[in-house]
Amino acid sequence: MVNNTFKLYAIALLAFSCAEGQSQTIIDSLSIYQGQTVETSVIVQNESHLEVNSVHVTSSGRLKLSAPYGIEITEPFSVDLHGQLEMVVGRRRTVYYTYDGDGNVTGRN
Repeated sequence: MVNNTFKLYAIALLAFSCAEGQSQTIIDSLSIYQGQTVETSVIVQNESHLEVNSVHVTSSGRLKLSAPYGIEITEPFSVDLHGQLEMVVGRRRTVYYTYDGDGNVTGRN
């Protein structure tokens, strides 16, 4: 039996930009995204893990999936030619530096 499940537990990025005037939908705090056809710009994000299945991204569609602890994609899932997919897994870490009067780094957190 073939397991057609794609699990992503590292950062993977593709170019993702919203053309001027194109509508964008943001779906927040959803753990399962399923049964959708994406024809415009859609962002689906969760604060832990995201499961995706039965999703089709059309040639004009842009789908961004974001979850810090993993994204699991199961069949059926497809992206047409010229459709766009971006997946972000993990948290971006912001580092703050403090400087003295001479411009030397005195602290980092």
